[in-house]
Amino acid sequence: MQPARPNGSPAGSVSGSMRRLVPVLVIAFLISSDSYAGQKRRAVIHAIGEATLTASVADLVTNKPVLSVEVAGPGVFARSDRAGNFSMSLPVGQPVELTFSRSGYKPLIQTITIQNDTTMAFRLESRPTVRITTRAGTVFEVDEETFEFGYAEFFLGYRRDRKAEMCEQGGPAFTLDRDDLRRIRGPSFSSIDPVCCPSGTPAGLELDLIDGRTVRAYFLDTCLGRKIELIATDHVTYLLVFVPIGDVEEVVFP
Repeated sequence: MQPARPNGSPAGSVSGSMRRLVPVLVIAFLISSDSYAGQKRRAVIHAIGEATLTASVADLVTNKPVLSVEVAGPGVFARSDRAGNFSMSLPVGQPVELTFSRSGYKPLIQTITIQNDTTMAFRLESRPTVRITTRAGTVFEVDEETFEFGYAEFFLGYRRDRKAEMCEQGGPAFTLDRDDLRRIRGPSFSSIDPVCCPSGTPAGLELDLIDGRTVRAYFLDTCLGRKIELIATDHVTYLLVFVPIGDVEEVVFP
């Protein structure tokens, strides 16, 4: 007969239960410990692995915010907002090469290394702009590489191109590239010219070319009744500017 425990339970029953319970407790402890350690490791990696770069981009001369700047690096991308601000997550302690680019500005390449959440400021150097003056006296400063000729087509949307098909008064026809231009002079003119336009009445402008010539030339698309516009991106607001050729007083290229 087994001796009785103080609480009246047989000793063998208690020790047997304990023997069965101890391995279960050990396994549960190990599982919970591993789970906790794994969570802790994951949390630490996330905390020290990345940090936030909060930055502003401004014009080198005017110090005004530069919006819509694309900031790109290996696996990261951001675009500055209307206040010139952007943010991105970067690996901690590792150099990252960032490229800043936008029309109207020279590209900027910077190598950034951050150890924690960091605030920085960047400055971009402006390129020379194209100045468009309308007959009403409005002046637009626009990014040269965005300057295009365009017109709306029914059911087809808007056509835009850096080149335009032209014809000197009395001929010949030629293709005009924006890079060929030094100056455009208004007001526009329109007349019947059967050599350039067998049907319809073309409209044109006076052009000063980089080769030193000055020509009076029609936009051949106006033979078909299309309304030609000069289109470019405003250097400060980054909004599109549309100026019909009939409203042009002068366009000066850098």
